[in-house]
Formats: sequence, C-alpha cells, structure tokens
Amino acid sequence: DLERARDGLDRLAPARGPHADVYDTASWLLAWLAAAEPPAGSLRVLVAGHDDGPVAMLPLVRDRRGAWTMAGAGLRPRFRPVIGEVEPGPRTRDALARLVEQAARSGMRALDLPALPSDDPAAGALADALRAAGFSVRTASASAETLAPVGGADWNEFRKPFRKFERTVKNFTNKATRLGDVEIRAWGGAGEPPADEGFAFYRAMHARGWKGAMKPVTAAHREALVTRAAERGWVRLFGMTVAGVPAAAMIWFRLGGRAIAYSTVYDTRLAALSAGTILIWRGLERMFDDGPPAVVDYLPGRGAQKDQLCTERPPLFGLEAHRGARLAVTRTVARLTRGVVRRVARRRTGSAGAQPARGPVTTRLRAAPAAGVAVRPLEIDPRTELHLAVAGGHRSPKRMRESWGEHDRWLVLGEPALALARLDERDAPRELVLLGEHVAEDAAAAMLAAALGRPLDDEIAVHRAVLPFERP
Repeated sequence: DLERARDGLDRLAPARGPHADVYDTASWLLAWLAAAEPPAGSLRVLVAGHDDGPVAMLPLVRDRRGAWTMAGAGLRPRFRPVIGEVEPGPRTRDALARLVEQAARSGMRALDLPALPSDDPAAGALADALRAAGFSVRTASASAETLAPVGGADWNEFRKPFRKFERTVKNFTNKATRLGDVEIRAWGGAGEPPADEGFAFYRAMHARGWKGAMKPVTAAHREALVTRAAERGWVRLFGMTVAGVPAAAMIWFRLGGRAIAYSTVYDTRLAALSAGTILIWRGLERMFDDGPPAVVDYLPGRGAQKDQLCTERPPLFGLEAHRGARLAVTRTVARLTRGVVRRVARRRTGSAGAQPARGPVTTRLRAAPAAGVAVRPLEIDPRTELHLAVAGGHRSPKRMRESWGEHDRWLVLGEPALALARLDERDAPRELVLLGEHVAEDAAAAMLAAALGRPLDDEIAVHRAVLPFERP
C-alpha cells in the first residue's frame, strides 16, 4: 500500500520550502523498510487526504508496551508531521487532527517523539492537535539543528561570510595538489553519471574510513534511499580523488528549498590531506547549480566543519503525550532521546576532519640482506614530507615530525624507489614505507637488511603508500 501511495506522498515534503526533508518522504520510509522491517503489525502509516491527493501523514511505530513513536527511529535524527505546505493552514490542521483521532481509535494512548524541529510550525500544529484530542502534552529539549539559511543569495554572495573556511579549503587543496591532481567527481545531477555509480564510490570510501564498512542494515537502507531519491531527482553524490586515488565521498539531498549534507566519508590513510573538508565545500558549491536553496542543513549535532559553516542552531525538542489514565512512566522518549544524543555524538566524532587518535603499530620483521640493492638518502622537501605523513596515516606533517627523533634520517631503497625507511640516531630501523601495492613486505625487509648491512630482526612500523611516490 505504501509503495502504491508513494507518488502522492512524495509530493508533500518538497512542497514545504525551507522545511522540506528527505526523512518525511514515503521513499525514505520504503528504504527503511527494505533494510530493517519492524515487527509485524507495529507500523502505522496514517494518511489524511482529499480527492486531490494526500494532505498529511504520520508514520509511526507501536512498541511492545503500547506506546507509539516515530518510524525508523534508529536511522533518523528528527521527526516532523508530514504535510504539503510551508505553514499548516486550516485544511492541514484539520487533517492532522483527524490523524490524531484515528491514531487514538487505533489504540494510541501514548506518543513519544524524541526530536522535533522547533522552527517548523508543523511540529507545533501536531502538539495542538494532540491537546485538542484530549492528550496531555509535555516537551523537553533535545539536540539542535545545524543550519545556514541562504536568504536568496547566489553562491558568490552566500560564501562571503565563510571566507576563512574557503581560504582553508584553498590551502588544503593546494597542499593535496603537491601529491597529484585533485579532481572532484559528481553523480546524479543533469548530464552526470548515475547516482548508483556514485554510491558504489561512497560505499568503498566508507569502508576505508574510521568507521569501516557499513553495517548491512545501514548499507541496505542508504543504497535503497539513494536509488529512490535518484528517481525523484533529489540526490547528488560527490567524490574527490588525489592522483587518481579515491580520497573522500559525500551524499547530498535537495528537496524543495532544503539542501541536506547527509554523509561525508574519507580515507583515514589520507587524513593529512583534509579531503573531507575540501569535499564538503566543493559539494556545497555544486548544490547551488540549480539555483540557491532556502537553507543548507548539516543535520543535528556538532563538528569541526558544522561549527564553521552553520549560522543558526534552532533547538530540537522531545514530545511526550498521553491520554486517559496516566501510564506508568513511558521511557520511550527518554530512550530515543538518548539514542539521538548518541548519534549526534557519533556524528561529531565522525565529522569530515576528525580521526580517532591511535598509536604506532609495529611488526617484527626478519630478513637476510638482499643482493645488489640501490640505497640513497631521502631529501625531505615539503612534498616528500607530506607524502610520508599520508603514508604513515598521520593527521599532519607536524604531528608526524613530533614522532621522530632529532637525528632520525630516511633512506630510499631500490632504483626506481620501492621502499622508504626511517632510521634513528643509532641506525635502528623505525619505519618502513612500501611504495605501491606491488611491493611485497618480505622483499622490502630484505632491501632494508641490505641497507643496514646485517640481518633484520626488528620491531618496525610498516606502511603501504596509498599515493604515488613520484609525481606523474
């Protein structure tokens, strides 16, 4: 039934202008159902409509205790009643009232919603409808949105308050260009490759990020969402490569007047290049291709990029409603609000410029010296320094140098170069960098033993360079 009603229901959210939201679409619900179907009989998608189509929708789930809450709670950061106009007029308010009455007749005695946008008048209209139906309603603060209203400005005007961030992105781009050409790819827009190709790029990049491969439920949901959103023209994906090597990926949604920065991932091995920071800005610029949105939405939470790019933080609030004899304390809203807070914390930790701290991992290497190995000192110029920082997974060249001894030196092994080695002041090997996927660790260890003039039996941090050592 939801699939058959999808076309009509998907027209509601985009009509909301600055309040349009991908989470308020039948396409989002169907993507959620494809990945994590709720227990049989628990889903309640209540729809009010007239002869000319749907007017309002409340997608809810009934839990085992009889309390109702938002559908898809584990995969969404907020909820609002779904309507088809910017501000609820008389017909919409009547439709919401009828939906609340229908929910009550279907057994709803308690409703717990953990995160409603305080700047959306539809959220207040739902609270009014609940009170009018005899529900007691109470609210509590939750998280906050992270928004940048555009106010009709084109890209050149919109970016002016963010000149510092733009300069940072330019500096990061120039730095990355030392190691190879920086390219931004796009999928899903007019004349661009299809969105499913972009999702394959995004999924592979996610696996190289600090979170690792997506969980099956998350992957299934996001893939289904991108596919359905592409059918509506709502989604664009962007990817960044350095010297042809994938570095970062990002998913954006555009509905009505809202551009939503949905997810950014980057290869942690390239953390020193700040690829996520570069891509979020370049992607934002491209989201103005079809005209300025009314608002840019970075989703609830905090993060290094969000703090610099947002200009407004309207709060989210949790709503708890009950009717009739007071139920035992319904913990759903508290539980779900905690879940929202946890997701916000994860979003903050996983922002485009963040990376969990980690210490060096060493490996015991044993090898006899190889014969005929060319060895020469490595000159540490700015490009080489950046290459080493990337190869070692350091957040910056400065952080990398802090891990070196004052008299450490580097050697180039092989001609052409096949590996790099760092020796301390006593000529003990500390790091070994394999230059490319084709270089075997045991062969590089034998070359290092030849450079040392003795058999190798040492604890060494071993890295495999992601980017080419010599600039094309």
